[in-house]
Amino acid sequence: MNKVELELLRNKEIRDKITTIQVGLGFNLKEEKVYLLTAYFDIAIEHHSAIDLLIKESLFGSACALVRPIAETVYRAAWVNACASPQQLKQLVADDSFEFPTDMMERTDAVYATDGFFKTIKKTSWKSMCSYTHSGLLQISRRHVSSTPVEWRTWRMGGGPVKPG
Repeated sequence: MNKVELELLRNKEIRDKITTIQVGLGFNLKEEKVYLLTAYFDIAIEHHSAIDLLIKESLFGSACALVRPIAETVYRAAWVNACASPQQLKQLVADDSFEFPTDMMERTDAVYATDGFFKTIKKTSWKSMCSYTHSGLLQISRRHVSSTPVEWRTWRMGGGPVKPG
């Protein structure tokens, strides 16, 4: 087994353990906060599983596209857990157009005393994550590393953009 296969196996073992623990806790899903947090947790685990499956199929661009939704799910869960008011929780479970506050990262960092962890991750990584998720230049530039369609899917880790022409 190579290093990637070992990591994918380890990922699955960890997800399985976490899911077993979560199921055994018997949450009261009638409480808005519990309802949202268990859903966010499940979404993050599902996306993580999907990334593993995509990597196994060498669909690296699609795997990278799911990193941002995982990060966003974690950001939302942290904010819901520590910052959201009861009224905001009610709105979140009732209205899909709920707008998270613009200072969500700063407030979450303050409550958890993270020394700017969430804000730093967003500042340093968000643009790249969005580029992969929304078919931006990072996603596009890693497609055309050769002139044949089969070779287009060859992943180019760590290299800069390949410009046309």
